[in-house]
Amino acid sequence: MLVPNPGYALRFKKNGKPHIYSYNKAGFRGNCIFKQDKKNILILGDSFVDNLLSDELLFERMLNARQSAYNFINAGIAGSSNIQQIEYLKGIILEHANEIGEILLFIYIGNDLIDNMNPLTGPYLDGNFDLKQDRQHAPLLGYTALYFLVKYFSEYKKVLKDIRNIQIQNMSFSEKIDRTAVESQMEYIVNELKGTCIPFRIFLIPTVAEIAEHTLFDEQRKYAEMFALYRIWAEEYLASGNIPVLDLYGRFAKDPRREDIYDRENFHFSEYGERALSVIVGEYYR
Repeated sequence: MLVPNPGYALRFKKNGKPHIYSYNKAGFRGNCIFKQDKKNILILGDSFVDNLLSDELLFERMLNARQSAYNFINAGIAGSSNIQQIEYLKGIILEHANEIGEILLFIYIGNDLIDNMNPLTGPYLDGNFDLKQDRQHAPLLGYTALYFLVKYFSEYKKVLKDIRNIQIQNMSFSEKIDRTAVESQMEYIVNELKGTCIPFRIFLIPTVAEIAEHTLFDEQRKYAEMFALYRIWAEEYLASGNIPVLDLYGRFAKDPRREDIYDRENFHFSEYGERALSVIVGEYYR
C-alpha cells in the first residue's frame, strides 16, 4: 500500500531560513490530526498538496489558523496518481470513517491524468480500466514522499534532470488522452468517491505553463494548450454531473502576482502560491 512515512521529519535551510518537512504518527503532513469539535476536511493529492515547503508554509496550516469551523488535514503524497490516492483514502476510511466530514481532492492537470494511464502509477491503460489485472501496480509503485525528498535535497540537480526525463516520458501517454479518456477518468474517480459515502469536492489545478511565463521545461509550454483542454473537459464533465468542482485557473489567471504562484525552481506552489490557495479554499468553505 502506498503510504507516507509516519513520524518522518527532514530539517533543512532554504534561503538561510530553517525549514521542517514532517509527517506525524498518523502519516499526515505536519501537525494534522482529526478533531472531534470541528468538521474534518481530508485533503488528497500529489506533491501539489504534499508540497516541498516547510510545514508552517502549507495552505492547510494557514486555513486552520484563520478559522475555527473546519479542520483541514493534509493527506497528500508526492508522486502519487489519483488512483493511488483513492486506494490510500480507503485505508484511512477503515480507521476514521466517522471522523471525515468531507474529502477534498486536488487534481493537477499537468500530470495526474497522464499518471492515471501509466502502468507504474495507475491501472488506467489505453483508455480502459482493468482493475483485476493492474490494481497491483497502483498501490505499490511510484515515488513515496521519503524517496522523493531524500533525493530532492541530497542530489538537487540530478533530481531536476530525473524529473525532466519523467515529464518528457509521460508526455508519450498524452497521445492516448482525448475527451472520452478524460471523462472516463473523471467517471471512475467520481464513482470511487461516491462509494465512500462521504461528501467530496474536486479542485482542478492548472499547469505552470498556463499561468506563468516561466516554466521548468520547454516541453511543458508546448503542451500547455493540450493541458488546458484536459482541464476544461474535466470541469465540464464534473459540472454536468452536479459534482462540486472548482477550476483554479480563473482565480490564478487573474492574480496580479500570477508569476509568483509557482516556484521557479521546482514548479510546485511557492510560498505565495500556498497563501493564495489558502485564501481561495477559505472563501470556498466560508
